[in-house]
Amino acid sequence: MPNSRKRKGHHHHQQQGLSTAPKQKLSGHLIWSVLMAVFAVIIGLMAAGTNIIVLVICAVVGAALGYAIGKSMEKTFKE
Repeated sequence: MPNSRKRKGHHHHQQQGLSTAPKQKLSGHLIWSVLMAVFAVIIGLMAAGTNIIVLVICAVVGAALGYAIGKSMEKTFKE
């Protein structure tokens, strides 16, 4: 049976905006600072009990340490 000459050919779909790496929603320094702050508070809770001043200091130090770790990881992976 002959093909109809009025039928149009198949169009191939092209993907737009191909990028080499997926876009990050959260940065590494934010994730690491939150994780380290939580772990530092847990360690401070076990060490000093419910002393609020010690827990706040542990959270701040843990967050600063996590921020530094996350920034160095981002710098390493960017290279």
